[in-house]
Amino acid sequence: MLEFITYCLMIIILVLSILVISNKNPVHSVLFLIFTFFCSAGIMILLEAEYIAMTTIVVYVGAVVILFLFVIMMLDVDTKSLRVSVSNVKSYSIISSLAFLGAFFYILYKSEIKYNILSINHNKNLKLFKNSLRYIGEKLYTNYMFEFQIAGLLLFLAMIGSITLILRKPKDNVKKQDIIEQVMRNKNESLELVDVKSRSGVKI
Repeated sequence: MLEFITYCLMIIILVLSILVISNKNPVHSVLFLIFTFFCSAGIMILLEAEYIAMTTIVVYVGAVVILFLFVIMMLDVDTKSLRVSVSNVKSYSIISSLAFLGAFFYILYKSEIKYNILSINHNKNLKLFKNSLRYIGEKLYTNYMFEFQIAGLLLFLAMIGSITLILRKPKDNVKKQDIIEQVMRNKNESLELVDVKSRSGVKI
């Protein structure tokens, strides 16, 4: 029964992945991507890697993909021009996809955790997933400590870069405040009592 559910999830992931890249509506593609991540999390749960499954749902579905969805819906992307630009780089997309698949299978071949999905209940290597949080923590902060710090530094630089790009061209209609001036002002500068005549209005 467990093997049947696993194969069903794999087939669903394959179909949803094809729909993600073939659908003409970007909003529908993002929704198919959300369902793909949910099915991937289901496979992780079957492999007793609950932490990875919950991380996939919280990080990818709860943050990244929802952000993509809001950006696409708010920006009102022109799908016709996007389709033309994508068709021009189709050959590069195929080459990069093949390179990614080659790297993926190479990493899978060299991985420490080798298992056969047909014997998912009997493989001893799956005992590594019994306490997946502890296993990931030990590997992350011992064998891959340098890579983990580099990844954090890259994310930090990306955040600084995005803020710099936003503030590079200030707009005239954007109101900014001087924090020092705001903190140092007193009540005489902040409040003004005005004797207003009836039906005359106030000039601000």
